[in-house]
Amino acid sequence: TRIFETQPYRELVGEWSRRSIFPRWKHTASVNYATGPWSATFLQRYVHSYKDETPPGVVPPGFDPEIEAYIVYDLTVAYTGIRKVTLRGLP
Repeated sequence: TRIFETQPYRELVGEWSRRSIFPRWKHTASVNYATGPWSATFLQRYVHSYKDETPPGVVPPGFDPEIEAYIVYDLTVAYTGIRKVTLRGLP
């Protein structure tokens, strides 16, 4: 990436910059299940490890820029048994 045309390109894979995170891999996967008026969605978000930006100014003692890979899970439940209404919620 580069900010201005006059700058050379810079490789940011596996790093964080002031504009965005550039992990080597990230994904979102989901599974849906429905039966009768009930349905559920199970979602997984994964972000591969990356190197955080060093804070400007004085770096805190013990600062480690390596952010480990992490996974976030979500579960949503929906009910459509009421005419013209869908109720959704997180259990």
